[in-house]
Amino acid sequence: MDDIQKETLVREFRAYLDMVDLADEEDDTAPPPDLHTLLNELATLRTEVRTQARQFKTSLDQFREVFDTLRIGYDTLVAESSRRASDHQALRRETLRPLLLQVLDVRDRIVKSLDVLTGLAPPAWWCRESRTLMENLRAGQEMSLRRLDQLLSSYQIRPIEARGQSHNPFTMTVVEIESRIDVAAGIVTEEVRRGFLWNEELLRPADVKVNRGLSAAQNVLTSANDIQG
Repeated sequence: MDDIQKETLVREFRAYLDMVDLADEEDDTAPPPDLHTLLNELATLRTEVRTQARQFKTSLDQFREVFDTLRIGYDTLVAESSRRASDHQALRRETLRPLLLQVLDVRDRIVKSLDVLTGLAPPAWWCRESRTLMENLRAGQEMSLRRLDQLLSSYQIRPIEARGQSHNPFTMTVVEIESRIDVAAGIVTEEVRRGFLWNEELLRPADVKVNRGLSAAQNVLTSANDIQG
C-alpha cells in the first residue's frame, strides 16, 4: 500500500468519526418528553396491560371450562365402562352357573362309581382278565375325576371343607342329624354331597350330616350305664 492510499484511508476514517460524534451530540441535545406526554404513554401502557390481563383471564376461564368438560366426559366414560364390565361379568356368571352345576352333577356320579369300585371285593372265582378290567375301570374313573377337578379349578371353583367343621348355615344344608357322644354338638360328621365355592361365592351348598349331641339327661343315663357296665 503506497502513501496516497494510506492518506485516503485516514481521511475517510476521520470523516466517519466526525459523523459519529455529531450524531451523539444531536441525541444528547434532544429535549426530554414533557410530563403530559409521559402521562399519556403511561396511561396507554396501563390500558394495554389491563386489556391483555382480561384476555388472559378469558382464555384461562375457557381453558378451565374445556378441562372440566373433558374431566366430566372422562369420568362418565370410566363409569360406563365399569358398569358394562360389571354387567358383562354378571351375565357371564349367570350363563356359566347352570353349566357348572351340571359338571358338578357329573362329578358326583364319578365319585359314587369310584366308591362302588373301591369297596367292591372281587370274588375268588374271577379270572385275572376280570380283575384287570375292574382295575383299569377304576383307574380310568380316577383319571376322569382328576381332569374334572383341574377343569373346575381353572374356573376358580374349589370344594367346601365340611367334614369335622362346625355347621355353617350359609354354605351347608343339613340333610340328616345324628346323636353321637364322641363328637361335639353342631359338628359335621359326614358329607352326603360335596359343596363348592366359585370365587369365594357359593356355587352349591354342601349336604351334610350334623351331630346334635345328647341332652343332659341322656348324658347322665349314658354315664350311669357306663358305670354299671
